[in-house]
Amino acid sequence: MSIMDMMGGAGAPQGTGMEEDLGPSASPSFQEILNMLQAKSVETEDPEEQAALAKAVAAVTVLVAVQSKQEDAAMGTTPAHKFVARQQGQSGGY
Repeated sequence: MSIMDMMGGAGAPQGTGMEEDLGPSASPSFQEILNMLQAKSVETEDPEEQAALAKAVAAVTVLVAVQSKQEDAAMGTTPAHKFVARQQGQSGGY
């Protein structure tokens, strides 16, 4: 299966094939797509497909980061909050 098959063909308005697993109204998250692309890049031995997958992984990684940043902003989470949470996690709490 090529990357084009995974994404629904070359410009075709088809689904990704994931609708069957997730239901007709569900769409995969960027993280799920990233995981799928990373798994496929490990499986394939075609250098051309690996290069295309590497580009796709890089692009989707940016989308995951942007989405995470937007979710944090919507919840009011700041970098200071994340720092405190990391420090508490490392020291076992208060």
